[in-house]
Amino acid sequence: YHVLGWSFGGVLALELAVQLTRAGDEIANLILIDSLFNVTQAAAALGLRELERVIDPINVRYTPTAADLARVRAQTGTILLFKATELDATFTGEHQREFFAYYAQSPYNNLDTLIPAESLAVESLGAETHFSWVTNPALVAAMSARIRDLVGGAARNT
Repeated sequence: YHVLGWSFGGVLALELAVQLTRAGDEIANLILIDSLFNVTQAAAALGLRELERVIDPINVRYTPTAADLARVRAQTGTILLFKATELDATFTGEHQREFFAYYAQSPYNNLDTLIPAESLAVESLGAETHFSWVTNPALVAAMSARIRDLVGGAARNT
């Protein structure tokens, strides 16, 4: 399988990988586009108490087990995170800027708190934000080429 998700879709992609690997399947590529992981740890690091006012509550509730994450790592070829390091200009709630700045500065969007950093590949979205990358044709083409190389490489190896 090749699994890809953007934003919360990346969290869903990780959960799909959990479910597939529980069933004994392997994941060739798990590709995540600027997804935010382990938001409760981020909130604790920032001293935020009412996290559900900062980010959607479903993000707060997602907590895969260590055993599931170890299985995903063992049964996944490549885990690639495309990462934004620039902030969007709009924030809708108190503490959102601080929260999203934390992730912009985090080298792995806290994915490394779930899966060891040495198991992760990270590619920067350059000067783009969580939302603006989709309007950059050159970046989208480069990301598409990278994904095509991963998927094509996996197909050639089977």
